[in-house]
Amino acid sequence: MQKSTPPQASSADIGFALVVLVSYLAALSSWQNTTLLELATIILAGIGYISVGIYGYAHASRYGAFWVRVMYFVIQIPLGGIIVLLGKGNGFNALVLLPLAAQSVILLQGVYFYVANAAILGTFILTVSIFNPGWSSAITGIQLFLAGQVFVIIFTRMAVKEEQDRKVIEKLANDLTIANQNLRQYALQVEELTLNKERNRLAREIHDGLGHYLTTIHMHLQAASALSRQDHNEKLLQTINTARDLTQEALDDVRSSVAALRAPPGEGLPLPQRLEGLLPNLGPDIQTHFSLTGEARELSSEADWTLYRAAQEGLQNTSKHAHASHLWLALDYSQPHQVQLAITDDGIGTEVIEPGFGLLGLQERIKLMDGNLSITSAPMKGFKVVITLPE
Repeated sequence: MQKSTPPQASSADIGFALVVLVSYLAALSSWQNTTLLELATIILAGIGYISVGIYGYAHASRYGAFWVRVMYFVIQIPLGGIIVLLGKGNGFNALVLLPLAAQSVILLQGVYFYVANAAILGTFILTVSIFNPGWSSAITGIQLFLAGQVFVIIFTRMAVKEEQDRKVIEKLANDLTIANQNLRQYALQVEELTLNKERNRLAREIHDGLGHYLTTIHMHLQAASALSRQDHNEKLLQTINTARDLTQEALDDVRSSVAALRAPPGEGLPLPQRLEGLLPNLGPDIQTHFSLTGEARELSSEADWTLYRAAQEGLQNTSKHAHASHLWLALDYSQPHQVQLAITDDGIGTEVIEPGFGLLGLQERIKLMDGNLSITSAPMKGFKVVITLPE
């Protein structure tokens, strides 16, 4: 049997206690001729009624088994009847039974709900018949009580239904938010797989096409250099050597581009390991330092990929242009809901920062992620790139 969701305990408790107090105040006029025994009885009944109505109802609505909920009404209906009886139904004294009708909507289902409300109405009729010798006035009171009981039941059902609908809507909204997050994550994964596939295709095209031709040209220039030495043509030899060196640099750039385009090695490894694995690529002339702050946590594939590419770009720029002797790579997880990557070198620096295609592409990607890219440099004071991404 499904149990309805109770309203907030604090509001229900305050309302219950207020109704009982109003009924007591309404009965004050009838207590002038009340004996001490009757007065003590009604006070004890009221204390018991309020205590069970607050603590017993809270337990029954949250944790109680079915028999506990039934016992709640078995106890409360007689206590309410005693209060109405001793109050002789004066004023709004009969209101003391109406909260039980509201609670029956929340705690009981099916036939037990109807039995409980029949018992509530029967208790009121019984008490009224005791202190009212004539039925003419009693029938009016019974009609008013029945109307109030029906109104309370309908109003409570509407409130419970509204509360249930609100929770269903909240659950649907929460499920929709989770679904949107999952959909966005899947879309990013699909985009990443597509980009990786296209990068690998471009890498093959560059390697097999441009790389092949540059290698062939380089070999012909080496052969021409050997022939020019035999003819002792220094000017021709110098020109050929210059062309050969430029071709070698072009080949190095092609290899770097191919390596950057391909999916990173060890892609399944955690980001700190993969970043640290990039440092040996700088060669023996640059001393590298890697630091990790905070506990590494899993990032979205987009953030993970962006930080990795940023590190690749920063290390490549340092290797080519910085003339540095030290490089520091720092990954910081210490701030909640964000991660930061800092790449710092002690190279020659620059006064005017003119980002190339690599940094421009990185700026666009970071901007799409609502991140921040900071680049600082000065002549002979090195170069520093700081990327901050939200999780």
